Amino acid sequence: MGVFDKIAGVFVERSESPKDEKTIADSKQTIMTGPNILGSLGNLTSTVPSGPSSEDLSKFVKHFDELFDGANMPGPDYYEFIKMSEAMGNLPENVKYPAVFNALKIQGLTKAGLLNSAQEYIKIIDNDAAQFNAAIDQKVVSGIEASKKNVEDLKKTIQSKTEMIAALQNEIAQHTQEIQNSTLSIQEEENKLMVKISSYKIACDAKKSSITSDIQKINSLIQ
Repeated sequence: MGVFDKIAGVFVERSESPKDEKTIADSKQTIMTGPNILGSLGNLTSTVPSGPSSEDLSKFVKHFDELFDGANMPGPDYYEFIKMSEAMGNLPENVKYPAVFNALKIQGLTKAGLLNSAQEYIKIIDNDAAQFNAAIDQKVVSGIEASKKNVEDLKKTIQSKTEMIAALQNEIAQHTQEIQNSTLSIQEEENKLMVKISSYKIACDAKKSSITSDIQKINSLIQ
């Protein structure tokens, strides 16, 4: 199973994290521009959908939650800190953050350790994004580009056979129909792919933005 399929396949249930949903809503104008994605998708001909899929966004939010859970190291760090903060509900952060930090401080957490571990989770996101971009590149090359080449080859075949005798007109008509069917299929696949890319970019940026915001608040609220 390819990396793209692994990324897409783990998303079954809709995420229910209030903080993540709010962060995504606040970040919908932000776009992560990975050079691999832009390079491989530069020739896509379909219109990009107007907005990301809410279902895909929820799946990617859950993906990052599971990614962090799997990467969590022994002992208290940013992961435990933010989970405990979220569990305290709607209390103001200037109350939650110091309280959670003081609780975890007993277990050995330091401010430096908290900030360093937050940066490590950003690295985890960056590494995951690189794998996602590579998977998208592979998807484009192996799938959509192959279909586009097939369409172009069929067009050349039609151009050549139009110069032949009338007996070949039936074959030309068959190729024409195949082109129409392939073009519709390509359009659908491109649209699905662009929705998934857009959803991933927003979920990725939202998660990074959330961590970055937490780092600033930690620096200002915890002494």
